[in-house]
Amino acid sequence: FFLFLNYWLGKLKPTTQSPEYLIKVSYQEYTAPKVEVISPKLYPNAKHIYPNGSLCLYHPQDHPWRGVNILASTLVVWTAEWLYCYEVWRATGEWIGEEAPHSVDKSPV
Repeated sequence: FFLFLNYWLGKLKPTTQSPEYLIKVSYQEYTAPKVEVISPKLYPNAKHIYPNGSLCLYHPQDHPWRGVNILASTLVVWTAEWLYCYEVWRATGEWIGEEAPHSVDKSPV
């Protein structure tokens, strides 16, 4: 993995059968990080993706982002879980992860 000033690039492989996903976590002080899958490209109609392409990993009311959160033990783990759910969804059409109701406004937090 590589850590730069404003982002982290790393590869995740949620199962031995999974492709290797290149992930980018962008962050700035005092804001919630943004997580994107760089490659392979995700299906355009995939669930739990904001219009800007970032992943919806948690419901802000249930898990508000705090500056003391550690990326490796929170967002990276949540991203691996999201990728696993994504692969199951592609295979079965069912999202097996927890879901929260979403409002009409899908702007990222």
